[in-house]
Amino acid sequence: MISVADLRKHFMQLCADEEVDVQWCDNPSNALALSGELEFILTPHVRSENTYAIAMHELGHIKSSTHSADQTERSAWD
Repeated sequence: MISVADLRKHFMQLCADEEVDVQWCDNPSNALALSGELEFILTPHVRSENTYAIAMHELGHIKSSTHSADQTERSAWD
């Protein structure tokens, strides 16, 4: 069984591999990703499968090559 600590570690390792800066927020609705010269994610702490999904979704925004507003959300979930 995968623990929340494993999920947190996985997310942080992916961010380190991609050189993405991570900062934490308390409210999931404040989560965001900025891509460009500086790649940055603001996300809730990974404390559950739900917050892991939010964090991974934001990382998906950075990894996605889609720039169309309609396809950006779908690409981030993929």
